This record gives sequence, C-alpha cells and structure tokens, in this order.
Amino acid sequence: MEVEQKVRGEAYRLGNGQHKITCPSCGPSRKKKTDRTLSLRIDNEKILFNCWHCSMNGIVPLREKMPVNSEQRVSHMSIATHVKDEPLSGGAVEEVYGGPVPENHTLNFIEAINAGQQPISDVWSHNQMLEICHLSNIAMRLGRPLNWDPDKREVIGDKQANSFLSRENRKGYEINM
Repeated sequence: MEVEQKVRGEAYRLGNGQHKITCPSCGPSRKKKTDRTLSLRIDNEKILFNCWHCSMNGIVPLREKMPVNSEQRVSHMSIATHVKDEPLSGGAVEEVYGGPVPENHTLNFIEAINAGQQPISDVWSHNQMLEICHLSNIAMRLGRPLNWDPDKREVIGDKQANSFLSRENRKGYEINM
C-alpha cells in the first residue's frame, strides 16, 4: 500500500511519460539511498512500475485522470503552452526587470558596477530563488512539507530538515560568524 501511495503521488507530480524515482521498497536499505532504481511509465489510466534493483513491479490504476492544465499541475510544458497561447502584454518583462532587458547579463553586471547601480540579476533575488530550490529538494528527500521561517532562515520545528541546510566544515576551513 505504501508503494502504491508513493508511486501514485509521484505520478501526479511528474505527469505522463517515463520517469525514474527512488524505490520506496529497497531505497531506504540501500547504501546509496537516493539511487533512482524505480522506473515509472505513466499514462492517463495507469502507472507501470519496475525496480531494477529489487525487482518489485506492478500496475497502479489512477483514481482520476492526470491533470493537464497549468492550474492543476504546473510543468514546463504547461507554462510554455500557456505563454504561447496567451503571451505577456507589451512591456511586462521590462516592468519586472525595471528597464530594458539586457542581451548580455555579464555586460549588464559590469555596467551596473561602474554606474553604482543594481544589476538585473542581483544576488539577493538569486539567493531567494536558490533557497526555494534547496528547500524543495530537502522536502522531497524527507517526503514531507516544510515550514520555513525566512527571517531566521531555518525550518520551523524540524531538526532533521535543518540538518540539511549546512554541514560541518573541514578543519582549517571553518567560517566563524
């Protein structure tokens, strides 16, 4: 039952097609726990799965059809289709960038330094974006949602999740703040 739930949950997250995930049966006992040994083949009606390590396999019927629009499931395909069908209004990108869109980010960075201005790709917005990526990976590894405190920059009430945020530095390379 746990395997069916994991496979079904991954199917709704990943969408139709062929994918590889960590096997919920043998993954926790493996030396490399994150090895993606479970192959999924997902269509609108069922999920076929097979683990190349423990040979667990089967078919999981989908309870409902796979979501296909961007409101139900956001994917790069649904976003690309949405933008193609309903393009952004004129000036929307320039409004987000706060001016004309540079063709060369490196040149924009150098020009911003020389002018004493903020570049288009500033460090703080990239830091926030990468923070979200790291938290998503931690949540996927732990298999549960996280409550993030952006002011303290830590996961609220989750010691295990917080242990993924940093690691002990090698001797001689410590950072003291």
